[in-house]
Amino acid sequence: TDATDILYQDYAIVVSGDVFRWMLNNAALETLQRMLVKAQIFARMSPDEKHELVERLQSLGYTVAFCGDGANDCGALKAADVGLSLSEAEASVAAPFTSQNPEITCMIEVIKEGRAALVTSFSCFKYMYKPPVADSGSDKLETINFENTVLFLVSSFQYILVAAVFSIGPPYRKEIWTNGFLMFSIVILTAFSTAVLLFPPKSVALVLDLMDIPTSAKATLFFAVVLNVVVSSLAEKWELLAQVVTWIYRRWRSRRPKRVRDGKLYKAVEGAMR
Repeated sequence: TDATDILYQDYAIVVSGDVFRWMLNNAALETLQRMLVKAQIFARMSPDEKHELVERLQSLGYTVAFCGDGANDCGALKAADVGLSLSEAEASVAAPFTSQNPEITCMIEVIKEGRAALVTSFSCFKYMYKPPVADSGSDKLETINFENTVLFLVSSFQYILVAAVFSIGPPYRKEIWTNGFLMFSIVILTAFSTAVLLFPPKSVALVLDLMDIPTSAKATLFFAVVLNVVVSSLAEKWELLAQVVTWIYRRWRSRRPKRVRDGKLYKAVEGAMR
């Protein structure tokens, strides 16, 4: 086949350590970047060359994962975004992850667990509340008041809501109803919180320092809780918040002068080769 007929997707490059070092010392930057984009196999490389390779790929915007099982891999394991040691020897000291299974297939499990942990982190949030005010002429804080009562009742449902709505399902986790213990806990806690809100036993109200609020206020709080559950569930299911944030970000980006970001440099190199 004529060289002019070879398409961009039709070839890949295999690079040895000697060739990689020669490219670093003698090749033009554009040629080096194209080699890094198209190379799929790097073989027979020294520890310094492995380390250099990881940093060069990162400079193009790639997220680099590296597996190693010896002391000669420590530099690359430490520099990589995801370093996975396949042994418990010297490499495990430099790598943030260590596998007892000496096969690179464990990297797939690391990626799955990492994505699940990231989803969990994004699902967390915080509340900031106004602290109770001390009585005039006294250093003792007054905890029995309508504000704290309403705050406790609403927050009790909020905690349950977090556990239910933020239980992300496929592809990162199983469906929430497959967790029998979690479903049992949600039902029991919801029933308890509803009873404390609508028909609080005196003994429970005394222990929890709750005040007796009017029936109309109880109905308003219960309606607000139900509305909160519905809106939050729909927002998570349809990813409304993510869509709004994406729309705002794109609007903000459209007003900035367009340029190639360093984080996406490899895409620009790929585009220039096509």
